[in-house]
Amino acid sequence: MNHHRGFRTHPPAGKRVRRMLLGVTATALMVVGIAGAGAGAAAADTVIDTIGVGASPRGIAITPDGTRAYVTNEVDDNVSVIDTATNAIVDAPIPVGNGPIGVAITPNGARAYVTSPSDSTVLVIDTGTNTVIGAPIPVGGARKGWRSPRTAPAPTSPTLATTPCR
Repeated sequence: MNHHRGFRTHPPAGKRVRRMLLGVTATALMVVGIAGAGAGAAAADTVIDTIGVGASPRGIAITPDGTRAYVTNEVDDNVSVIDTATNAIVDAPIPVGNGPIGVAITPNGARAYVTSPSDSTVLVIDTGTNTVIGAPIPVGGARKGWRSPRTAPAPTSPTLATTPCR
């Protein structure tokens, strides 16, 4: 019998909605004892604080000096900045376009690069001013068959999705 990992079924819409609501209500960033952040006495893998960020946090990157954490909030279309010394949100979230997912910080900590698969773009944030620099950078189309959870229609019954095997 041939089993393809590219085939999967989706749970009924009701279960997905419950799971999404649970995820949204629990949409707080759990800060663990990261070197240079949080309480020095906290052991590794110990939750020392929770920080409310935007809806559906997806990616996090910490500046090289450990003073700031940048969190992408997919549903809110923004990035939250956290002061790791106080575990508090710094200023208002930074608007960055549709459905930001990933974030990476340059080695010198001067820029944060945010991916937006919905728009097929990358945005650049100046970490000194926490503002977007320039226009979004186009990076090509999204993966074939990929749709943002925000724009994909909710099925009324279980469906079968296929993706290319690689």
